[in-house]
Amino acid sequence: MVKRLLKKTRKLVKGMPSAVVLSILFHAGLFLLAGVLVIFTVLPSPPVEFEPPPQVKVPKMPLKKLQVKMKKPTKPKASAKITAVIPKLDLHDIQFPDLASSGIGAGLGTGGDVVGFADMPDLDEMVSPFGGKITTGSDLKGFFYNFNRNREGLLRSMNPEAFRSIMQKYMKQGWSSSVLAPYYRSSDPLYSSTICIPSVMSEMAPTAFGETEAEGYCWAVIYEGKIVHPEDITFRFWGVGDKFNAVQVDGKTVMICAYRSTTRDLFSNVWHSNDPKNWVYLFAEQLAQVSDWITLKAGEPQDIKILMADTNGGLVTHILSVEVKGETYPRTRTKGGPTFPIFTTAELSRDKLDLLYSGIYVGDMSFTDGPVFCDYGAAPARSTDMVAAEPPPSPAVEAPEPDGKMREWTGTNGETLKAEFTMVMGDKVVFKTERGKTEKIPVDQLSKADLEYIDLERPLKLSIDFIKKSTQISNPPLSPFLSGSQRPLKRFNYTFGARVKQTTARTYSHELAIEYFAVGKEVDGNCHILLERHKDAYIPTKENKRSFEFRGEQVPLRQIALRSSAPMRGTAYDGYLITVTDERGKIIAHRTSSKFLFENIENLKKLSPRNYFDRDCKRVLPTPITEAGRTPYF
Repeated sequence: MVKRLLKKTRKLVKGMPSAVVLSILFHAGLFLLAGVLVIFTVLPSPPVEFEPPPQVKVPKMPLKKLQVKMKKPTKPKASAKITAVIPKLDLHDIQFPDLASSGIGAGLGTGGDVVGFADMPDLDEMVSPFGGKITTGSDLKGFFYNFNRNREGLLRSMNPEAFRSIMQKYMKQGWSSSVLAPYYRSSDPLYSSTICIPSVMSEMAPTAFGETEAEGYCWAVIYEGKIVHPEDITFRFWGVGDKFNAVQVDGKTVMICAYRSTTRDLFSNVWHSNDPKNWVYLFAEQLAQVSDWITLKAGEPQDIKILMADTNGGLVTHILSVEVKGETYPRTRTKGGPTFPIFTTAELSRDKLDLLYSGIYVGDMSFTDGPVFCDYGAAPARSTDMVAAEPPPSPAVEAPEPDGKMREWTGTNGETLKAEFTMVMGDKVVFKTERGKTEKIPVDQLSKADLEYIDLERPLKLSIDFIKKSTQISNPPLSPFLSGSQRPLKRFNYTFGARVKQTTARTYSHELAIEYFAVGKEVDGNCHILLERHKDAYIPTKENKRSFEFRGEQVPLRQIALRSSAPMRGTAYDGYLITVTDERGKIIAHRTSSKFLFENIENLKKLSPRNYFDRDCKRVLPTPITEAGRTPYF
């Protein structure tokens, strides 16, 4: 076709101009190209259609329920400690609800049943005369100052003379905090509603504030707060300070008590009293000093600061009592002095009273009927009931035989029998009917509930042992500034526990709860003291050799003498009670060092560690220190 076109074109070209020939050729190319485009546009390729395949129906298979036969556990349950812990919290200023509605005396309960005290803190820390970490809102806030260290806690040289000079400057400059700024202050405060520190070792002050690295000398504790009374009142403080203390009310120093005349003379240019009764009456083992008269208007609070300090270590004593103007007070047997009520800004808890009674002489002060410097009532009444000594330990007691009860038994066939279970003989259970007739029924013919009842009723023979380990610990380092004879101090750490073992091969798949009570007694006193209470549980299986053992934390016991010639005071270990209770809550076995503990177990369960109690296991106050042989040191 192209050849033909070319031939024709050649013929035309001969007689035509070249421009015409080129135009014809150009237009012919355009027509050819347009034809190709029209073909591709008008006749597109047919689209490919996809059809889904037909749905395949999968037959539904019925699911079978898994049948797994569950066996009873052969391993004992995890021994979970059932505890009521008071980690280093001092609750001495909290009034427990069960005490608020009861008078304090022999036989006073302390509330509900407490289950255990596995992690009981140091007794010295649990109830501290310096205060606790919980505020009641009406107490005084105190900080500990260590003058043997700078404000960063680094050791520095300090001696009693220099320390007293710093305290003189502090008070002379209006109790200025800038004087104390260069010295170490505890990071955490304590709160106290009273100032009554019976004779204790000086090291107890830094320990109470958690400053275990601090030295037991050249320290001070400064309390601040407000005092208010619901009625107009005029009063004054009576106090003793070993080594010295002071009181500031509404920005004015109203009293300074000092142990030695040299200290009193040093502070005489800050404050002194010309009252003729100053240095006349005996409090604790020192002669008391009296403050200026103070007047409070009804409901109008005033600022108060109280300083207590120790210079050279050893024993310390800081006590403040209150005399209300116009009131009369009973007389003590020593020097005929009055028995003033203790200074307090809140009602004293029972734990606080225990602490104070154990270190105060009879008649030195009263804990009742005095003013409470807040907007509500006075402290609760006290008790001085005493108890006799404890008899020697009794031997272990086997689990009691079932106490035979008429019961309706149900067989697997639905028939019932009213009879008393007596024993299991081989594969039969022996019953005694109401008419006294003996019936023997195969074990496999009794209901599951009846078999479980029989299993619990059959006495389980157990071996019960009390664990007691003690270690005498060394006394804290003595102050380099102490002189003369030192007061005796004995310190022990005890660890208590219980061990129970099944003595027969009988299978027993029920849980047993083991609980022990560790008991102490007063040294130079008549009361008993609950040292620790702990409870745990286990199942006696072959895997644990049908035995169980658990222990509590260390329990510290302290004994101290106020003088080298004075009798020791404090707490000593005295005995124990262990009980084994089944799933029904029934005690199936026990062992005790003293019968009266088990005979009065319901009362014993109402007590908490450090509570004092009598032979009925009812809470009482500790035995106070008697006047016999008291000789003041001043």
